[in-house]
Parts: sequence; structure tokens; C-alpha cells
Amino acid sequence: MRKMILALICLVVASVMICMGFGCSSGGGSGSSYVSPVEKQKPEGVWLGAYWNRDLSSNTVSAFSSSIVTCDGEAVFMCGGTQFVADGQDTYLSVVPGLIHPLGQYLEGRLHMNTWDTTGVDPDYYSFDTRILDSSELSGKDNYFYGSVKTKYLLQGLFKDETFSQGGGFSLVYNTTYEVSPKVTDLEGKWVAGNVFKVGSANTLGLWITPDPLPADPSIDDTTSGTIYAEDSFGNSFDGTIQIHYTEKGAIEGNIYDVTLTFDGIEMTGLASYVMEVHTGGIEIGSKAFMLGVSNQEQGYMINILSTMAE
Repeated sequence: MRKMILALICLVVASVMICMGFGCSSGGGSGSSYVSPVEKQKPEGVWLGAYWNRDLSSNTVSAFSSSIVTCDGEAVFMCGGTQFVADGQDTYLSVVPGLIHPLGQYLEGRLHMNTWDTTGVDPDYYSFDTRILDSSELSGKDNYFYGSVKTKYLLQGLFKDETFSQGGGFSLVYNTTYEVSPKVTDLEGKWVAGNVFKVGSANTLGLWITPDPLPADPSIDDTTSGTIYAEDSFGNSFDGTIQIHYTEKGAIEGNIYDVTLTFDGIEMTGLASYVMEVHTGGIEIGSKAFMLGVSNQEQGYMINILSTMAE
């Protein structure tokens, strides 16, 4: 219990700092002003912010971070060469009833943490180290994760990675793109991402999205799915699919898509979304951006993409 209280104190401090830095109280895509949290806060949404990681040698790595969380416990956090993944089944994110602090409700989870093994010379899309971060390990000495969430306002988390003697966290502000009705035809065209695989890799990836044919009904101007083709400057190519995540009648129309990408015969699965221009303190995205995070835990393949529409 003492460690949990300390964790909550750390999260409150982090909340104040990130709100001061990113201006999450209004405008620029955060989309809401502060309201005291009550049960039950909701982590689903599209989130943008910062990630940091610190090892025992006191080296700190910080990076822009984005996250996509669904209302059924799926999540992907894209943090440079690191990815946190929950499939909504064996791994998950969920709020803890009753544990509320001034800027959110306690968030527990069981997540895969995937980190590139960057010791090789040539960039590639496989060979990452993976481990499980679990809130149930908070009182022990193993890998763990804990966080908090304020609905449509702030999502944050801290982790300890005992396997590789490091720790860190992320602080993310809500982006209202989640409330835009998903439309595959809005994604049609070529998207371009730089520094794919790892920062400084000088690898550029082009990604083409082609919506499936429209239904015969002239009143329907969109399709729920499409195909993806991608290739990078190292000669690698990908094939895949994209489909609106919430397709059941009456479901939340969150701007989230299910994605598959196949590379080297290995299928990676994950989530995608897109954001319009964002100019919130500390977060600058000057044009429409498409973000995608996929992985295959068993084969050790993953990719994070933050791309912009080609001119």
C-alpha cells in the first residue's frame, strides 16, 4: 500500500508538470477544460505527449509519444523505439474503482513492453526485446506498470523495467480526433514517414492506403475497410489491411482502425488513427498525420509509424 500511495503522489506531480508544459486545459486538440474527476474515468481515445526512459547509468531518453486506446481494453503506445501493447485479453488497461486523485483515476494494466535491439548495424523490423509489465507486481521487484487517467484530459503512466534496469513513463493529453467519425476514404493516398525503425536510421517509408470499392448504394459514401501497401528506402515492402475498429451498430464511432501489416511472411497486427493539425504547447503537428503501431510478439516484429500525407 505504501508503494501505491507513493505511486499516486508521483502521478499527481507528473500531472501538474505535464499540464503546465502542454497546456492541456484548453484548445489545440485537447478539447476540454478541467473538471474534478469522478468514477469511472475512461482511458479510450487518441493521446499525444511525451515519453521518457532512464537507465541505471543515468542516461535519459525522451521522445514524442502517441497512443491509441479502445473502450475494450486494447492499446498501443508508440514511443520512438519502444512500444507498449495490450490486446484487451491477456494484456489490458483498466481503471481501478475508488482510487481517484485530483487529476485522474488510478489505472492498472498488464502490457507488453517491446524495445528495439539496436546493436545491429543494418536497420530492420525485427529483433526486439519484450517483457510483461504488470500492475500486480507493484509491491514486488519485477517489471511493473501503473498510471492514471482523466477522461478526455490526461493519460499518464510510470513503469519499472527490472529486466533491463531502467524506468520511465509517459504523459499524454487527449486529442479530439478520437471524436471524428472514422472514414477510410479520408485516409486514401500516400503517407510518408521518416526515421523508421529507429531515430537517425535515415530510412523513409512510403505507405499507400486504398479504400475498398464503395457499396452499390449511392447513399453510402464510405467503406469500412481498405488495403495497405508500403515500401521503404532499404527496399523492404509490406502488404496489409485497414478496417474501422468500431463497426457494430450502436458502437462508439471512435476514430480508430484495426491494421495488419505483413513483412517477411510475418503478420503484425495493431491499431491506427489520424490527427489533424495540432498546435498545443509542446506538441506541433503542422499537417494531417497518420499514426500506426503493429507488432507480432511471438516472432519479434514491430513497427511504429508517424506519417504525414505526401504532397
